[in-house]
Amino acid sequence: RQDSNGAAVKLSLDSAQYNWLRQVLADGHSDPAIDHIFVQGHTPVLAPVRFQNSSNMLFPNGENSDFWKTLEEFNVDVYLAGEVHHMTALNHGGVEQIAHGGIQGYAPNTNYLVAQVYPDRIELTLKWVDMLYNPDNTTRLWQAGSNRPREEYTIDPAGYSTAGTLTIDKSSGDTVYLDRSGFLEWYGTVAPALRVHLKMNEAPGAGIAQNSGTTGPLNDGELQGVAFVPAKLGNGLEFGGQQRVIAGPGFIALDQQRTTGVWVKTTHSAGLHTLLSLGKNSAGAKWDLDVDAANGGVLELGVGSGRTDGTGTPPISDGNWHHVAAVLPQDGDSLSEVQLYVDGKPITDAGTNDQAISTNDASLILGHSANGDNAQQFHGTLDDLVIWSYALSPVQLTALVALANTPGLAYDAGQAEQLFQGFAAQTDVTIAGRVWSYRSSGIGGDPGEVLDLGGDNYSINLGGGAGFEG
Repeated sequence: RQDSNGAAVKLSLDSAQYNWLRQVLADGHSDPAIDHIFVQGHTPVLAPVRFQNSSNMLFPNGENSDFWKTLEEFNVDVYLAGEVHHMTALNHGGVEQIAHGGIQGYAPNTNYLVAQVYPDRIELTLKWVDMLYNPDNTTRLWQAGSNRPREEYTIDPAGYSTAGTLTIDKSSGDTVYLDRSGFLEWYGTVAPALRVHLKMNEAPGAGIAQNSGTTGPLNDGELQGVAFVPAKLGNGLEFGGQQRVIAGPGFIALDQQRTTGVWVKTTHSAGLHTLLSLGKNSAGAKWDLDVDAANGGVLELGVGSGRTDGTGTPPISDGNWHHVAAVLPQDGDSLSEVQLYVDGKPITDAGTNDQAISTNDASLILGHSANGDNAQQFHGTLDDLVIWSYALSPVQLTALVALANTPGLAYDAGQAEQLFQGFAAQTDVTIAGRVWSYRSSGIGGDPGEVLDLGGDNYSINLGGGAGFEG
């Protein structure tokens, strides 16, 4: 691989190194006193992995290399890698690759891995912390080349937080992976769930929008110049330009199915303005949900060099509250397969090209585009932002909006998710003291519609006459 100066680096194991590795692993595998085997190397083998301030150097041929096949042959439990200054878990052939570690003086964060080892299991916990750099101190430490680290930095006073967990359980005689969360979920294959839910109900003056989704504090939103104000469902966040919310890493990676949505109120009359952004501005890697005021105030999605054109979209920059959502279905991998929704209704749209989607894990940002801090800045109010790691159905999107718009309910996305999960399990659900009774048939109204039955009682049809009364 060539570095920034054009020098080439070739990765390999020579025959002596390879023979030594095989002998060490064979000895460990045959020793009854050894319960687990770890191998540590500098370079990841399996791909893709997250990376920052790194060339993303990988071992040639990946899982097809003789090196990786040797790890599988001798039942290695964990392969630890560095180089990429970020955290990613992948697995092939029963060998868990964990890339982690950080670099001070460059990267926005750093991390370390804790392993607690028992005879029948390995418990792993990733810890990470933000790096803070003094903008008034531009001095760099000396080293060859131009990429010199900053002289002065500190860690966030809040300290390290848990960024992922995993238990490798061998108590049954087979290897079972338990409690997998955060960055120790396999990259691009996170479980279907409501991952991020920023209710934005904090009191005015608060500096953090807490995430009640399954990724927890990792996706708490740090407010930068943004204020909490009365909004659609309690409080929301008001943006006035040159303001944003940074809400942690994006766990929805590559072309994984997803639903992103938010309530928006704006009166933009010109230009392109981003509500939420995932990924970096490169081919297929960004996911920008925008209001195109220059095109009549319509909803659009920008993915790399591709963009929907808002055809058939009702204006949303009219000063009223609207719910907007973008859904990439399972097995979808391009812009043409994304379905946009406004107020729970699917809209027709076209794209400038059929851009492939390969979202990377850059931070979730509210208030401007992935193109840059000053790009496509939003003016207006946002409320109840959500990211699901699965594609909501048209009925669920209709229900999400109907539940929020019903005055006696005014449900946020988390409460709607409770009903969706109860419907899938065909079980009753209790929300804020209200018991929703599951009915397999006989629920009136159109799919997704909430009916007021009188006496503070409601019903919702979630498809085929099945749903809830409560």
